[in-house]
Amino acid sequence: SFPGHKRNTFIDNPIELDGSNSVAPEGRKIVSYLWQFTDGTTADTPTVKRTYAKPGTYSEELTVTDSTGAKATNSVMVFVYPLTNAADAPYAETLNHWPIRGIKPGQEVTINFHGRNMTSNITFDYGDGTIEKVGNGDTTEHTYQKPGEYTLTFRGDGPGGHGIFKRRVIVEEK
Repeated sequence: SFPGHKRNTFIDNPIELDGSNSVAPEGRKIVSYLWQFTDGTTADTPTVKRTYAKPGTYSEELTVTDSTGAKATNSVMVFVYPLTNAADAPYAETLNHWPIRGIKPGQEVTINFHGRNMTSNITFDYGDGTIEKVGNGDTTEHTYQKPGEYTLTFRGDGPGGHGIFKRRVIVEEK
């Protein structure tokens, strides 16, 4: 799944999100696209036009399914700026984890995160039912008990709106 790179727009200005550069492994083809937007709506086309009424940062997810039924999901961050004071928009300067690959159940995962212009309601969701109130930036450790795909979600509010940032963690079978 490749939903594109970071996108920037202003309030009420249409923007196109493009997942048509997603690829399937050799010998397969992509048979479906599913966009899941932070406002709860969905779309099933490779490209979509969106308009945002509120400033903030949105993490929009695209899941593609190939001809064998295998799925892959990824996110694109959309920065929506007010027409004035655009520098106040929330921004995730860092959201990453280590190790990146080969994570097994019971193994400690180090997660580093930092958001700019996030001043309140800051939480971190590990994707396994664990949600914590956190500061604006930190490093934390987390252990996943079962194999699977988990979505890290770092969110918070600031003077420029609401920010939502996501990253996938894949925990493999032992």
